[in-house]
Amino acid sequence: MVTMKRTRKTKSNGDPAKAAAPAVNVSARNLDIQGAIRSYAYTLYERRGHQHGHDLDDWLRAEGEVHTHMGT
Repeated sequence: MVTMKRTRKTKSNGDPAKAAAPAVNVSARNLDIQGAIRSYAYTLYERRGHQHGHDLDDWLRAEGEVHTHMGT
């Protein structure tokens, strides 16, 4: 007779979101960059006279310019 070894499943404390979430290492520099992008994207929105519908364009432009100026 052949028997197979059984393996145990780990318990996840009942919260599937916590079990599936990867560990994230957020540095202060990354937070600074995100804040600078957010701020500049809002400035672009203001310059356009608060016209809606260009949020992605503003974000991408701000992201490019911030990374260029910060050398990242």
